[in-house]
Amino acid sequence: MRWVLVRIALRNLRLHWVRTLIVGVLLLVGTWLLVVGQAALEAIQVGMRHSVVDTVAGDLQVYSAHAKDKLELYQSAALAAPDIGQIDDWSALHEVLEGLPEVESAIPMGKSLSVVTGGSMLDTKLAELRKAISDGDTARRAPLVAHVRQLVTSLRGELDKLAEVAADDDEIAQQRADLAKAESDGFWAGFDADPLDALEFLENKIAPLGLQSGIYFLGFLGTDLDAFAKNFKKFEIISGQMVPPGERGFMFNTTTYERLIKHRTARRLDVIKDARDLEHRRIATDEDLARKVTRNATQVASITDQLDPERTREVTALLRTEMGLPDAELPELLGEFMRMTDGNFDQRYAWFYANIAPRIRLYAFEPGDTLTLYGQTKSGYPRAVNVKVWGVYGFKGLERSALAGAFHLMDLVTFRELYGLSDPVTAAEVKKITERAGIEEVAREGAEDALFGGDAEVVQHVESAAFDEVAGHDLAGLRRAAEAKRQAGFTQDELDHGPVLNVAVFLKDASEAALPVAAERIRAAAHDHGVDVQVVPWDVARGDTVSGVSLGISLLFYVSVTLVFLVALIIIVNALLMSTTDRISEIGTIRAVGGQRGFVMRMFAVEAGTMGLLFGLAGLALGALTVASASASGIPATSELQFFIYGGTALHPDLVPRHLLIALAVIVVVTVVSSLLPAWVASRISPVTAMQTKE
Repeated sequence: MRWVLVRIALRNLRLHWVRTLIVGVLLLVGTWLLVVGQAALEAIQVGMRHSVVDTVAGDLQVYSAHAKDKLELYQSAALAAPDIGQIDDWSALHEVLEGLPEVESAIPMGKSLSVVTGGSMLDTKLAELRKAISDGDTARRAPLVAHVRQLVTSLRGELDKLAEVAADDDEIAQQRADLAKAESDGFWAGFDADPLDALEFLENKIAPLGLQSGIYFLGFLGTDLDAFAKNFKKFEIISGQMVPPGERGFMFNTTTYERLIKHRTARRLDVIKDARDLEHRRIATDEDLARKVTRNATQVASITDQLDPERTREVTALLRTEMGLPDAELPELLGEFMRMTDGNFDQRYAWFYANIAPRIRLYAFEPGDTLTLYGQTKSGYPRAVNVKVWGVYGFKGLERSALAGAFHLMDLVTFRELYGLSDPVTAAEVKKITERAGIEEVAREGAEDALFGGDAEVVQHVESAAFDEVAGHDLAGLRRAAEAKRQAGFTQDELDHGPVLNVAVFLKDASEAALPVAAERIRAAAHDHGVDVQVVPWDVARGDTVSGVSLGISLLFYVSVTLVFLVALIIIVNALLMSTTDRISEIGTIRAVGGQRGFVMRMFAVEAGTMGLLFGLAGLALGALTVASASASGIPATSELQFFIYGGTALHPDLVPRHLLIALAVIVVVTVVSSLLPAWVASRISPVTAMQTKE
């Protein structure tokens, strides 16, 4: 009986081959989509896991049970920093974690944001000159002195603009006098006699007259840098070096370093190149790229200001040859050079990096520089620390991902100092701050009079007093003290004994089923040792921003599959209903010779199932070939989001037998279900109706 049903099904599919082919193609596409989609979705989930786990989260994140907010590693920049409390004694928790057999390693952390102000080009060159003097580098000293004099002279125009809007004429007059002194031949004639004193004058009186390069908001992790580098698999040094053990230090993440800290002209060139190479955009047809070209051509001062007289002559000579303009001066040459087109962009981009980039400061901060980081303690008081930049790091395959590049790194001891975790603000510091700010304690009953002045005159006239922020201070001594503090190292014991905000934990078994079990064991063991913590898996710790991306991708896949199969269902039902109308005589004959309604329903179900099986197998074969090809060659990432969700530069989906079985089962079930209504209609046809139709 079964073979009879199959033979009937095959015969009907062959007789109505056009209709069968139309429905079959739709089933084939649906099966292919299921196979490829499942493989891609699973590969994306694996890639995103690597992007989170192997860069900052670990398998589990541990933080205080008394946290007011939940931990979100990738939090929107628009939101305030969450209060996740702190774990007061890292050494106690570390001992607990080391004692658990399922724990591979644990890395202490603290996540926060700091403000860094970028100095002007004059600030940068004065710092280089100070270092050359300190190192006794006479060869470098002479061109730096010439460059500083050149920059000092350029400040007169900026001071003239400031005078147009300034309200304090006396202050402007003093600034003009200071600038005249710095421009004078006499000042520079006596520079060699006492260079450090002259530098103090230039740094504190002249450099503030120049425009600052910008304010930078840097998100970073304070951590055990050695443990971080050892345990996070994607970590690699891009330039500079790793912070030596026991040294204070800061490391930039290469993604933000390239986008935020890099010279603006060079950065615009990089953006244009990526847009052309990855997105196939063109300067001639893309308004944004054309604007970037225009800005580079009109803002050449950002390059000329960086060139000392000797390098100015070198670049001028090179550009005259390159551009074929033997009499043009540097600003004109640079302006013409930067007017790039699609035809000459690649050649000029390479020429810029070969000839101009090595002669300018390509980044606002470079390895060897000292950053002044400004933060706020948990008590609400400002703090600042000086820390040396040792190098630039990145995560393999994720160099273009803004999410993976969200954090720079700092040693944990400096992090604690900056945010007052280990040495909260003392009463003496509070008193000093309130006295300096003129803050007075006011009784509750007199608060209104203190705020609004009581019976006193609303307007009071006071004499303005001059303020010199450096008067009475031993600046050289203060500088030496600050440098000594920055260079002071720390022991591993100091790092281990102190508070942390959160901890990344790697497990020996990081399977999905093992995570909740390990999390509960860590929580219970810590509680038994007097440390109350909460433990969350990586996909919770990553935060709503990344979770939303993951959910969106999954929804897109499932919605697409659902739509395809809804269309298939409608078409199959319609096709079988039409087939029922065409086969009334045949169905009536079957009923007349003893065929029951159940037989007719099974006949339609087998016919639909056979069609689903045949075209489903074809779809499986096509899907398997597609996945195998994509796995071998990889699906390249073309946007920063794709780099993150792929976990690298390309997505490599795997061909899993489970995906094939699920796809085939779904396609057969859909076709069989779609046959139920037509089968029910057909089973209701009586032999009398069939004979009347035939007559």
